[in-house]
Amino acid sequence: PTSSHLPIGLAMIAAVLRDAGHDVAVIDATVQKLNIHRLARAVAALNPDIIGITANVAFGWKALLTGKWLKRALPRGTIVFGGPWPSTEYRLLLEKGAADVVVIGEGESTIVTLLDALQHGTPLDTVKGIAFVSTGGIKVTERPPLLENLDALPFPAWDLFPDTGKYVISSKGKHHYPVMTSRGCPFDCINCTKFVHGFKLRNRSIENVIAEIQFLHQRYKADEIVFIDDGFNCDVARAERLCDAIMSLDFKVHLRCPSIRADRLTPRLAWKLRQAGAYDVAVGIESGNQGIVNAIGKNLDLAAAKRAIKILKRLGIMTMGFFMVGLPGETIHTVMDTKRFILESGLDIVDIFKIVPIPGTKLADIVSKHALMLEDPRKQMQFYSYDRPVFEMPGMPRELVLFAIQDMNRAFYLNFKKISWFIKHLSLTNWRWYSSAFLLVLLRIIGRDQSVDSRELKSTILDKIRSNAY
Repeated sequence: PTSSHLPIGLAMIAAVLRDAGHDVAVIDATVQKLNIHRLARAVAALNPDIIGITANVAFGWKALLTGKWLKRALPRGTIVFGGPWPSTEYRLLLEKGAADVVVIGEGESTIVTLLDALQHGTPLDTVKGIAFVSTGGIKVTERPPLLENLDALPFPAWDLFPDTGKYVISSKGKHHYPVMTSRGCPFDCINCTKFVHGFKLRNRSIENVIAEIQFLHQRYKADEIVFIDDGFNCDVARAERLCDAIMSLDFKVHLRCPSIRADRLTPRLAWKLRQAGAYDVAVGIESGNQGIVNAIGKNLDLAAAKRAIKILKRLGIMTMGFFMVGLPGETIHTVMDTKRFILESGLDIVDIFKIVPIPGTKLADIVSKHALMLEDPRKQMQFYSYDRPVFEMPGMPRELVLFAIQDMNRAFYLNFKKISWFIKHLSLTNWRWYSSAFLLVLLRIIGRDQSVDSRELKSTILDKIRSNAY
């Protein structure tokens, strides 16, 4: 997992295994700054029977290489992969010899059943929700149903992880923890995967969520909660009830909501979020062109997004917007619409990404059929960071994608008002995040390749668009 966020999925797996009577230890190699040699020694010192590795799309290939290395260094241990990326790329992991077993989808019930099977020698094909290599090739078992009673799950085992101060996020509090109040998302955006948690929105009870917040405060002195639901405010009435319950606590917490649906944000809910302690909210807008937003299945009215931003700003809530460049149907004209939206939006922070064709999404299918592949995306699983795009969509050469991201960041951030804003918001609890974020923005503005003349770059973009050579 990245050092920016506490990995809640791994913490949930650790919790259910410990509750089932297994001895569990966690190594966060990123936060502990362990290279592969030090990681292998740290794992070897534990002498484990089972070695679990989690991975998201950003670090999928690195996780694969880690699995291969640990299998070679520790042949006695059984390597089990889980998480969003392994759930869709299980064949790759098994064919490359990085994993013995891959857990597919939600893992809390499957991992307990799997370890019981391994411990007692039960055939693996009796375990639902896994993939493994059998005598006839790769065997994939039936998926178990999604967990309905989320209240029955234990709270994440954060005591097994490094101190939260080692995880770099923007925070007002000294001790921040993620909380997932629901799973699933009913919307069908082509860039998102529902492979793990599905479309059905499954809510924890308000009482159970409040009990976790109280536990985090009492056990770990948590003074900041980050709600990481995919659809936190899909049910507006429930979100309001949760805010009411937080306001009734006998202690104060700061709240961050990095995934708010803009067209489901009412003035009443926004006010209650602010009263409950919310100071930082992020909305996924993706594009400033309504046609592109409709085409990706987001069904978001951009006028509603603008209203939501105004509501949040009026309440003094810091507001971030997420955008992507290079979506299907994107042209230089739609890129200009996005730039115009960003500059007129009133957002405090924008994060502009190259599109990420996550395995298992409709976007990945579109890219595989219509894009010109320039590099193997499986070996560049961190390509949604800030390196060069690994493919080109029709009408969108990668030079244009990079230039557009550079131009938008320059126009939004490179002015006295925005630099003053960054300086004003620096504090002892968030200076590392703001410093790294500001340096990252500068890197996007300056660009990695200084050998390319801007006039030459623009000429290349125009030539490719005119020739439509894809």
